[in-house]
Amino acid sequence: MPDLNQMYAIDIPCWHPIRLNELMRMHRIAASRRKRQDKEMVGTYSRIAGVPKAVGRRRVSLVVTLSRRQKRGDDDNWWKSLLDALVAAGQLVDDSPDWLERGSVAFQRGDPPATRIILEDLPNVRADPTGKRSVG
Repeated sequence: MPDLNQMYAIDIPCWHPIRLNELMRMHRIAASRRKRQDKEMVGTYSRIAGVPKAVGRRRVSLVVTLSRRQKRGDDDNWWKSLLDALVAAGQLVDDSPDWLERGSVAFQRGDPPATRIILEDLPNVRADPTGKRSVG
C-alpha cells in the first residue's frame, strides 16, 4: 500500500496536453496521433521524475505555465488527453472517480510554456453493496 499523502511532481518543459476543444475540431486520425504524443511525453517524463506506478487512488493537480499571449481556456479542457496519458503511463490505475480525484488547475505566465503534474496518493475508496462509499 502506498504512503498516504505522498506527493510527486512531473515537470514537462515546453509542453501542454492537447485541450479537449482542440481534439474535437481535429480529424480523428490527427487527434489520435496527438493523444499518442501526449502519452509518450507523460510516460517519458514520469520515468525521468522517478514517479512510482499507481497502486491506489491519486489526486491529480496541474500547474500550467502559459506564454505571454496564450489563452488559458476552461479548466475542464486540460483533462481528457492528460488523464488518458497518465493511465497509459501507469500513473493512474484508472480515470474513474474510484481511482482519481481531480485537483485544481492553476495558471501562471512564464517563458517557456510548461506543465507541472502533481500526483498525490490518497486512501482507497470503494463502494459497498448499499451504494455507500467506504475507505479501504
